[in-house]
Amino acid sequence: MTPDQRLAYLAGIVDGEGCISTHLIPNKRHIPSVYVKVVMTDARPVMLLQTVFGGTVAGVQPRKPNHKPGYCWQVSGRRAGDVLIALMPLLLVKKEQAGKAIAIRAITGSVGKRLSEDRLNSGLAIRDEIRILNKRGVA
Repeated sequence: MTPDQRLAYLAGIVDGEGCISTHLIPNKRHIPSVYVKVVMTDARPVMLLQTVFGGTVAGVQPRKPNHKPGYCWQVSGRRAGDVLIALMPLLLVKKEQAGKAIAIRAITGSVGKRLSEDRLNSGLAIRDEIRILNKRGVA
């Protein structure tokens, strides 16, 4: 597999099996931070994501006796933004979430950096937009 083919394959995995979302960094200001997560029952794509992009892989216990154990790859913060910038041109289903997540990264910048009230509110507003895009059910 060439590097371009590998990137296209991983974009398909994130687009089909992944989640692009945000969480609030637990500090006084609750600054939004981006994360990308993929959970699958086959470890190979999850391990490839870790090899290419870093991040962490953890085992996931089945919720029901007849379910298989799973593997969860996750990356957050600046690294999640780097992943999304690399995959963005290849995404179809999650392209809008990726664009908004990249915008949050641009607004919030470094985690240790103090944000103005306007920048914080802009980041939180985009976080709300991502949450709406990720909502399950019929639109």
